[in-house]
Amino acid sequence: MVPPQGGEIFMKLNEIKAKLIKLAGFTVIGAAFLWGLWRFGLSDSMTQGMSATAAHTLEVFVAVGITVLALIGPAFLLKKMMEEGPVQEGQTEEPTSRYQRIVEKSNNIILEIDEEGKIIFANPAVILLGYEPDSLLGKPIKDLFQEGDQEKALPRVTTRRIGPRATINFPVTLLTNDDSVLSYEEPSMEFLVDAAGLWKEPDEVVRIKGSEKTFLGTLIIARTRSGG
Repeated sequence: MVPPQGGEIFMKLNEIKAKLIKLAGFTVIGAAFLWGLWRFGLSDSMTQGMSATAAHTLEVFVAVGITVLALIGPAFLLKKMMEEGPVQEGQTEEPTSRYQRIVEKSNNIILEIDEEGKIIFANPAVILLGYEPDSLLGKPIKDLFQEGDQEKALPRVTTRRIGPRATINFPVTLLTNDDSVLSYEEPSMEFLVDAAGLWKEPDEVVRIKGSEKTFLGTLIIARTRSGG
């Protein structure tokens, strides 16, 4: 499957950054308040009659105490943020797990190929062709087509296009696994294929002619024509 986009990570970093800025603000405001309370309210009465050295020592201790007190509140908030982290992570992963279950349970063959046309993902539905998913990894997608069909079918199946220009309901004939018993009964099977290019950038960027973009591969969904 396609790895998560970097935008999700960027959003999480921005969220953490905002919380850290808020904590820093609380710390500064708290320290300023306590220091003002000491400087303009308590220092004169408490240092009255003390020597200069004793008064300076007291001020040092007070400054340290103010800093500690100012950090207590943000420290609790930071602790709460850290405790909430795993829950938030679980929430972001829940849709991914749901989509994974859909792909694994689908009766349609779902393949992902890289930019060289090699299969890098196959769902369990490839058993329709007599394959186990792992046995297809690294196999060129062209090997699933008869040589006479490759010239016509491969450009449509390995398309880089997205949206309405992608491949939709394209009829193909796929070969079954030569090493399976199925191949003796059904050497090939007919499917309708939907295929679309996978890009690192969002679709809005990909649609801009001449924009810098990185092609990752193609997502292919094949369903039996009887069920199409």
